[in-house]
Amino acid sequence: MLYFTVGDGFFITINNQPYEEFSAGQDVTVTCEFVGEGGKAAQPAWRDPDGVIIKPSGTVSSDRHISTREVSPLVTELTIRNIQPMDSGVYTCHVGSSTNTLTVDLQECIYPCQNGGSCVDGSCNCLDGFTGQYCDTPVVECVVPCENNGQCVDGVCMCADGFDGNLCEISVGDGIVINIIKDSLGPHQSGQDVVVTCDYSSTVRYQQPAWIDPQGTSVQPNSQGRLRSIAVSPSSTQLSISNIQPTDSGVYTCYVGTRSNTFTLTIHDIEFSCQRNCVNGGVCYQGICECPPSFAGASCEFQLSGCDFPCANGGICIEGLCACVSGYEGDFCQTYGRYY
Repeated sequence: MLYFTVGDGFFITINNQPYEEFSAGQDVTVTCEFVGEGGKAAQPAWRDPDGVIIKPSGTVSSDRHISTREVSPLVTELTIRNIQPMDSGVYTCHVGSSTNTLTVDLQECIYPCQNGGSCVDGSCNCLDGFTGQYCDTPVVECVVPCENNGQCVDGVCMCADGFDGNLCEISVGDGIVINIIKDSLGPHQSGQDVVVTCDYSSTVRYQQPAWIDPQGTSVQPNSQGRLRSIAVSPSSTQLSISNIQPTDSGVYTCYVGTRSNTFTLTIHDIEFSCQRNCVNGGVCYQGICECPPSFAGASCEFQLSGCDFPCANGGICIEGLCACVSGYEGDFCQTYGRYY
């Protein structure tokens, strides 16, 4: 990398070896050389980004981290040992009233952050889905959340003491095993019906398993609401939630004696966008424009107006004319057309 300033009969060169970008931890040496007429010659001097003259190494006031060395009457070296981001800035070489500059723009991270990560204070901040010192390791998530405080590690649930199963859904201890049996693994979407069974096995007879909702309220058996519990057998109780909504999300707990097991309801609704913007007061819902009563069309672009006679066979009156569904024709969609 070579920088030079050209003046009247002289030029000042700045040269660093090797020709590569600086990186944290390196020892960097840069030379400033005056080449020109003898009357203008002088020993080059270096200033740091704050404008302070950098003393030669070995002097009492020199900074051992950053120092200079007079190689010859026309050449002065600048050395920065173990260069760090704080050393970034513009270093200036002076020869009389003439100057040349070297800009040090050091990457804060020793190696570039990968997969969209950003370097902050020398460390990589990774986007969701990646981890590691340089964001180079994909995060393998568990498809279904681990129950009972289990931790997902590389896509596998690592269970806490007293729990077992692929999802840590089995409570084991004190001579009793509590199983949580799901009708589907999920994740679920709004509007679905969910049924989960809590079943225990033990040599000791316990009371009927009881469900508690995320707010700590007992789920009443055989109630008529969306949320209810159903005694299937003396050792099994179902939790039934119909037409689930986001507000139903949370941890449901099944108690058998003093032991418990949990079921986590997670709702991931898929948002569908409409291909075209809904107009005339239409609202996009699940990818379809829901139009006000006086408008119709894929984007509610047609205003409905009265037709002389009602449109038949599913036809829609648009601006005084019947728009027929496929297979029908006529002024009022009254004729079924057969095409050969």
